Amino acid sequence: MTNPDLRPDVCEALERFGTDLARWPDPRLAREADAALVRDAACRAEWEAWRNLDALLAATRASCDRSVARSAATARLRRNVLARTTRRLRWPV
Repeated sequence: MTNPDLRPDVCEALERFGTDLARWPDPRLAREADAALVRDAACRAEWEAWRNLDALLAATRASCDRSVARSAATARLRRNVLARTTRRLRWPV
């Protein structure tokens, strides 16, 4: 998703840092993006598309986290790793 009316660094920052302008590491660039969102409908539409993608990814991530928690996979993995590493642990004398 690229908008030819936006500067390339603003488009790249949108792709790299997401739609939450407050989390961008460069405040100057975030202010420029914010101004573009206000004055340019095409820019706003692109930002909204990215925002929708961010929301979809967040929902998918939360669903995966819930699935892992329900399956107790992390606890099984931890238990198996600890069982294998503590059995044969010998310090050199």
